Amino acid sequence: IHMLTDLSYELKKSKATNQIDKSYYCEIHIYVTAAEKDAIPVAPLHRPKRVFHQSSCKPTFTADELYSKVLNPTVPSKGQVARMKEPRPPNRLQDIWVWNGRPNWDEIFRDMKDQRQHSDIGVCFCGAPVIGADLRTMCEKYSDVSEQCLFSLHKENF
Repeated sequence: IHMLTDLSYELKKSKATNQIDKSYYCEIHIYVTAAEKDAIPVAPLHRPKRVFHQSSCKPTFTADELYSKVLNPTVPSKGQVARMKEPRPPNRLQDIWVWNGRPNWDEIFRDMKDQRQHSDIGVCFCGAPVIGADLRTMCEKYSDVSEQCLFSLHKENF
């Protein structure tokens, strides 16, 4: 949770200071597939708060807020593409989205392909090997040299 919070902040800061071209984009989607039906009480995480005194760029959320959304995801993954176009989605923290349920990979890959700004699209994944295999299949299915679209899977299994 802390690492994702830090990564999101560093990406925001790098774009704000023009260290990363603004046409590049990173989105992180977390799919909670076994959420409890009843809300889980969330205790604060144990880590000293970061001080952002050397930058005018401030984080837009805390690790505790992300942790709370992961423990209690409220937005179903069904219809994800449409939900992402809502003006203020409750499951979005900057570039991190938290979803309740399994994703519809075809819908997601089709939308990524249609919305792409670059020919190369990296798909990073950490999780169970069976899901990695599904993502590899989707990357192959939606990659098309004639349309200048290449999905590349980068995965870590646990």
